Amino acid sequence: DWDAAVGEGALFHRDWWRMLNAAPPVTRSVRAWDFGAGGDPTAGVLLGDAGREASPRWVVLDVLTHRGPPHEVHALVKATAERDGRAVTVVVPQDPGQAGVDQAAAYTRELVGYDVRTRRPTGDKVTRSRPWSAQVGAGNAGIVRAPWTAAFVSEHHAFPEGGHDDQVDAAADAFAVLADDIAPAYSTAARGWKSAAAAPAEPRRERIRDRSDRW
Repeated sequence: DWDAAVGEGALFHRDWWRMLNAAPPVTRSVRAWDFGAGGDPTAGVLLGDAGREASPRWVVLDVLTHRGPPHEVHALVKATAERDGRAVTVVVPQDPGQAGVDQAAAYTRELVGYDVRTRRPTGDKVTRSRPWSAQVGAGNAGIVRAPWTAAFVSEHHAFPEGGHDDQVDAAADAFAVLADDIAPAYSTAARGWKSAAAAPAEPRRERIRDRSDRW
């Protein structure tokens, strides 16, 4: 239900998503996790790259959220990696300080045989989300219709004023890893492009109310 989304949608308006009835083939995918603190839920977002010629190119394939103690989160991350398969890169955050280092190391040990990446948050949440926001605003991000879709869209629409941002953080990290691993001209810096010459024309962010692919 689109009416469940609150806020202005300045960074991720609910009308910018491309709604998909089924997941398209993807060339590679990343499952990024955000471990909720202070009672916030843990979120794991699976994002796929459908290829340079695809439209949309980036597809949200699956989202998991969970509230529970650390041992349950560890079990969920491991079980999800086994379900996703070894071709999927697993991204876990590394918080500042020794506790963050130890936590990231623990997940890496538990996921032997998987491509595990650790990411240290740099800058504020809004800044980190902007490369992902640029792709959603350009109509270059799709999302599979599923029971979790409404909550995912609503949290993005409300960001950064909403009560939770775990799914946004995880999605932004998943996109950052995919973008950093593709063509040399592409980077998550400067709205996704290393130079102004390499960047495409700035997309028009129109709030279209009658799109055929709207949920």
